[in-house]
Amino acid sequence: MVLRRAYLQRCVAMLAMPLALPVRLLAEGQTPGETAARTRHLRYAVTAQNQSASALERASVLVHAPVQQTSTQRVEALRTTRPAVVESDAFGNQTLRVDLEAMAPYSTTVVSIDVDLLIFEEPKAETLAPLVRQSFTSPEHNIESTHPRIQALAATLRTDDPVRTARNAFDWMRRHLRAYEYRIQVRGALATLEQGGGSCVDYACLHAALMRASAIPARALGGYIAGENAVPRAYDYHYWAEFMANGAWRLADAHQGRFTREPGRYVAMRIITSAAPSRLGENGRFRTLEPNLLVTMN
Repeated sequence: MVLRRAYLQRCVAMLAMPLALPVRLLAEGQTPGETAARTRHLRYAVTAQNQSASALERASVLVHAPVQQTSTQRVEALRTTRPAVVESDAFGNQTLRVDLEAMAPYSTTVVSIDVDLLIFEEPKAETLAPLVRQSFTSPEHNIESTHPRIQALAATLRTDDPVRTARNAFDWMRRHLRAYEYRIQVRGALATLEQGGGSCVDYACLHAALMRASAIPARALGGYIAGENAVPRAYDYHYWAEFMANGAWRLADAHQGRFTREPGRYVAMRIITSAAPSRLGENGRFRTLEPNLLVTMN
């Protein structure tokens, strides 16, 4: 009897405890019933090492920060452990220029970057500026949407519905292409089609090219797949495509087999476009122009 009474007392105590429930936030200006959002924290760091026997009086490191705003993310706060200047372009791409203090011979400096993101569970509609729309419907480097072979394939996949057309292209790529690991050298859309396979960046370029060949705005992006708060690693960098339907950007990641599903898991670090070339060159993560400075990402 005593044991039963103690058991009941524990049950009552447990029921009286406050429950910690997930918090769903409303974005600024959002009303109940609209797309819900959640916060996510990203932390990453770059290490700069002076590899020379001479002091460096001044050196800079360029690092990508997350895209300011997309249909599924918005940067709320950005903090660095070293003074940094944020450089942005018309597409929302952000580059951090971190100016390092004088570095002694063979010394090392670590720069940590913390980002607070608002992640939308469903893509939010947005209005494209004329320059942006033109960029995402025209052919460009590695997205050869007007090439006859890409035009011919796009014609067989085209429907009156942008989502159905995008799904047709996604399914065709899943059936006919071989997925390779990421390589620094980008094949591009046409070479990927001709060679029958490619890495994630090649898949992104081809899907974007097929969409543009059907007059559907599309783009390739680079970044990370991160479900919750994360510390991204350099080798986790990934590329995917997005197409526009009903005024919002929709996910199409044929390399990983994900179509419009869980777009909030993707954190965009760079929108790829020839209209705004990255100062980081082909490196999607960091860069320095100082020959004696070795930079790595933690």
